[in-house]
Amino acid sequence: MRRGNLELLVGAVFLSALGDWLALTALTLHLEESTGSGLAVSALFIALWSPLVVFAGPVGLLADRFDSRHVVVLASVAQAVVATALAFTGSLSPLLVLTVLLGTANAVSQPAEFALIPTVVTEARLPVANAHVETARFAGFAAGPLLGGILVGVGGTRLPLLVNAASFLAIAAAVALVRQRPEKAVEADAEPLGRARDGIVFLGGDRILRVVMLVAFASLLFMTASAPAEVFFAKEFLEVGDAGFGALWTSWFAGMAVGGLLLASRVSTRALAGAALVAIVVQSLSLAAPTLPLVFWLRSPATSWAARRTGPRTC
Repeated sequence: MRRGNLELLVGAVFLSALGDWLALTALTLHLEESTGSGLAVSALFIALWSPLVVFAGPVGLLADRFDSRHVVVLASVAQAVVATALAFTGSLSPLLVLTVLLGTANAVSQPAEFALIPTVVTEARLPVANAHVETARFAGFAAGPLLGGILVGVGGTRLPLLVNAASFLAIAAAVALVRQRPEKAVEADAEPLGRARDGIVFLGGDRILRVVMLVAFASLLFMTASAPAEVFFAKEFLEVGDAGFGALWTSWFAGMAVGGLLLASRVSTRALAGAALVAIVVQSLSLAAPTLPLVFWLRSPATSWAARRTGPRTC
């Protein structure tokens, strides 16, 4: 029975990750086409992801205090309703408001998903279960953008958002079938705000962890700053269309899967710091290299050479 429960949970995590990026891809393409504004696309990302940061502490306590299955089911049903409303919303302001609600429900469901894992397997199988869950998450991340781009090309923005809504209902049904009831981990007299601060205090008090978190924050900050520009780069400069933009994001997550699942485990503990530095440099070069032909000082010699070959222009 526990094995079947794990499979249900793995499937739910896959659908959750796939649906998140399917919807984000569709909405990004919609705003690129309808507004042509990088600020609008940036606002979309902020609306979707900021609830994960703002509510990180409180929603973790929800997963502790209540049956995680009920939390995931209710949050998934709420996400299905919001995704359906998004499918029939075209203007920017209500779209951003609904996206905030979608991100908030996602912030509630994610900790509950993690809390369910130890309840469906024995402690000895927990590392294997975590590996299966994270593999499913990576697979969903990789498949979502490509599927979203294809569906937008086939049926416009509405089709992928309705598919996303259906995926949330499937998640709710799968998690509702999980048989093992999780235990409540928080005592009734526990002080919630104190527990919510524990993680931040721990990270700030450890010198090594503090440095690691600051480096990770800085690299993610500048790396994701380019995300709103990617849809314009793909469609206006590369001219690859909706599916091509989805494939661009999919290739990013496919690389994350290869790095996380295959390469990271081969790095020794002593080499972790150097490997992280190399990885950041590779990421930087990978983001910069596709744009180099657009830089004037690189295009100018090629333009001059072409002019010499074709001769002077005539009126």
